[in-house]
Amino acid sequence: MLRCGGSRRGSRVRFFMFGRTQTAKTNPESCSPDLPDLLTSLQALFFVQVLLVFNHPSVYAAAPLTKVLVTTGSASEREGALYVAQDQGYFRKYGLDLTLVQVRNGPVGMSALSSGESLLHWGSVSAANLGAIAEGADLVFVAGFINRLTGTFAVNPAIHNPAELKGKSLGVNSLSGGTWIFTMLTLDHWGLSPARDKIQMRALGDKSVVSQALLAGNVDAAYLSYTYAKIVQNKGFRVLADLEKLPIAFQGTGGHHTTKHDHLVGRDDRKRH
Repeated sequence: MLRCGGSRRGSRVRFFMFGRTQTAKTNPESCSPDLPDLLTSLQALFFVQVLLVFNHPSVYAAAPLTKVLVTTGSASEREGALYVAQDQGYFRKYGLDLTLVQVRNGPVGMSALSSGESLLHWGSVSAANLGAIAEGADLVFVAGFINRLTGTFAVNPAIHNPAELKGKSLGVNSLSGGTWIFTMLTLDHWGLSPARDKIQMRALGDKSVVSQALLAGNVDAAYLSYTYAKIVQNKGFRVLADLEKLPIAFQGTGGHHTTKHDHLVGRDDRKRH
């Protein structure tokens, strides 16, 4: 609202802006504010309008999160990376509402993936996923992070070296999972063969059960994650080897996400990357 007052010479214009009356010099030839003063006021008004627009809640309204279900067949330090990332909000940062489901083993994870119940499976290269692919399942490996064995090979205190594993029983989670493969690769590195050296494999379930079997004397040795190895070590059992220090190249647990091939076709970047 403009209001011109006084004589035409040296008169000033008062106008209402930002809730108060502003004053600007007028052009002596007309009852209008000088152009520089008017532009300054208009620039200030524009600046305030921009602030109001970009601070409106609707500007920062987050896009709907994409729900993703991921399975893992193991519980160890390696899988901990997923839970830490979830707790830190890294998945939500990229638009994903991630649900982590721990299944009993790799075959269960492959079943969920093949049926479409899950989008990804976090796990090692094992007979479960390689067998599923060999039998025609449309699965692909899309990422790898750990390129060697990890974990420990724990043994009864009476065993002092790998050669003394001959004729002994070893605990594993299953006869096709990652723990079994870790065990077989370690034995091969030591020049041992289960068939030739009469080493018996016993499928017992998850690592907590395997560690209890070792402590109870039901098996003589077992692959264990670092957490369970520390438990049995505190009870007098020996860690025969830290597998990470052995020169065995392997795409280990926590290294692969396995997903159906058609999940990668036509999906947005949030799921593909």
